[in-house]
Amino acid sequence: VAHHYEMGGVSENAAEHYYAAAKHAASLYANEDAKRFYAKSVEHACDKDLTRRAYLEWGNVCLETGNPHESIDRFTAALAYVSSAVHRAELMERMGMAYLRLSEYPRSLEYYDDALALLADEPSSVLQCKTLNGIAWLMYLYGEPTEALRRIVQAEEVMAGVSEEDFASDTVRARTASVHATILNELNRLDEAKPHYHRALE
Repeated sequence: VAHHYEMGGVSENAAEHYYAAAKHAASLYANEDAKRFYAKSVEHACDKDLTRRAYLEWGNVCLETGNPHESIDRFTAALAYVSSAVHRAELMERMGMAYLRLSEYPRSLEYYDDALALLADEPSSVLQCKTLNGIAWLMYLYGEPTEALRRIVQAEEVMAGVSEEDFASDTVRARTASVHATILNELNRLDEAKPHYHRALE
């Protein structure tokens, strides 16, 4: 359908259908197809928000397939199309994760801190929890387990105020509990770690 609209010169419809095809391909882990369709969506998009979402999700596919440099390029492109502080914070969190994957800890922390600053006046959210979760893991990898523990406790406090009950939020809850347990284990607080491991498995 997307190709039909493209050949007919109906660019916006083509962009929307390529975007839908990309999301479907990504859900099936057909990552190269997803990247190709996101690229076509961006090529034909006239709507700024669609372009932002396509670049963001394209970057996510790159990140999850072990291409953090490529993901950074896509997230950077998406920044030109943000229309709110929350959208910018979302990209800052993703950039933080990409640089964390590259073990560029100071730069990763800069992006995570920027995300938190942008979310400072917003209600508790999964995005805020993900950002704190990322900082906690960064601090753990950087050899600062005490600071990592402080940050993961903050993440759990934020998540306690989040009302969403879906796969995405449950995944963040599980990840937070797992990171909390790992940090406590590093601090030799094994009895305290066990309930967090169990919660992650649940």
